Amino acid sequence: MGQYYYGIIFKEDTTDFTDISNVKGAFNAHYWGDGLRLCDHSWLHNGMVMRVMERIQEMGTARVVWAGDYADKEPDKDFHLYNMIERIGVYSYGKAPERQCQYIINHDKHEYIDLMQCPENSLGWCLHPLPLMTCEGNGRGGGDFDYDDKKNGTHYDDYVGKWSRDRLSVSNEKPDDTYTEIRPDFIREF
Repeated sequence: MGQYYYGIIFKEDTTDFTDISNVKGAFNAHYWGDGLRLCDHSWLHNGMVMRVMERIQEMGTARVVWAGDYADKEPDKDFHLYNMIERIGVYSYGKAPERQCQYIINHDKHEYIDLMQCPENSLGWCLHPLPLMTCEGNGRGGGDFDYDDKKNGTHYDDYVGKWSRDRLSVSNEKPDDTYTEIRPDFIREF
């Protein structure tokens, strides 16, 4: 079965991801005409992903989770984040911006990704790293990112989900030299 995902933005200073008052945006890909499976909507210039990027920019810094419906339950809870959002029905909408910032910056790990360096597949499409870097539950359902799509020796398991719940920002200015550029080089062929 296919695994569905919501992009969720939390307040920067939260440590309680199960408190709905800490949610500052929950995004459903169907609103922008895309599928709910991870690799249905995780593309550069996709409406939902661009709207999430814009919301992060509006907030300055935020914590992000791309929550899958097959993800692990929250500690000491009988639900996971996807269930929490679905039960409450809190969704963010809005027109996707025409442009997005060039850099995604992780302030907890002091890393950044330059979106201009995302590799194209054979059809000229680029996966957007934000959903893949912040996802929880990948590899448990259809439409998830496939680790068999390796390119140039990249070990995707070193990257997928590794930024989930971290403090992120987006910018058109390259971070200073205390931050390290990473290149996950996510590729998906059809």
